[in-house]
Amino acid sequence: LNLGMCLCSSWFIVGPRNQLTTMFHPIRFHAALIYVGSLLFTLYAVFFGGYFRFFLVLIAAVVQIGALVWYNASYVPFGRYLISQIVGRVYDAGSSFASTA
Repeated sequence: LNLGMCLCSSWFIVGPRNQLTTMFHPIRFHAALIYVGSLLFTLYAVFFGGYFRFFLVLIAAVVQIGALVWYNASYVPFGRYLISQIVGRVYDAGSSFASTA
């Protein structure tokens, strides 16, 4: 329910009709597909996860949040570029710190 509300929050940026018509546009296709797939996987893990339910739901939640951030960034000019640059710099800083330790 909560992540569905997050998806609806992007209606504020582009409007509900425009979002539904452009959700599977080629620019957003992969992020939307990963988001919907991880949402369905979360439901599967909750009901049929067995002993690994907690870890499966945790992994699916992380994937959902990442896909939702990437999806919403496609509506902001240079949003994906900015996220790519930030993640790249954090990764470079972490790898250089690990190599010196």
